[in-house]
Amino acid sequence: MLFRKLLILCFLIANQSIAQQKAELITFKQLQEMVNVKSDKTYIVNFWATWCGPCLAELPDFQKYYAKNVDKNVELIMVSFDFPNEIKRVNKFIEKKQLKPKVYLIGDQDQNEFINKVSEKWNG
Repeated sequence: MLFRKLLILCFLIANQSIAQQKAELITFKQLQEMVNVKSDKTYIVNFWATWCGPCLAELPDFQKYYAKNVDKNVELIMVSFDFPNEIKRVNKFIEKKQLKPKVYLIGDQDQNEFINKVSEKWNG
């Protein structure tokens, strides 16, 4: 009986750890606050979209980097430029590609203003 309980507990823990993550809606201000925390952690922010060919081509490299550095003092933050009403599509993409880093979706309406805050030289 004890073995059976342990087996069930192990199964529940394993299922929680492999549960697929979902994109989280955030504002640009929340993203700024997240990466501007005073700590010795290094933040890498990858801007991408499901419709961006070059973005999709580099995703495997980011996945590999994340896998190699998951235990280090580095955090990879993936920020999707898909529209907020496309979150279901983004979540399907996350599941299909088995993305492991945390994925955020910018919920701000004016993404051009957001792009200029990242860099005035960046045209998106």
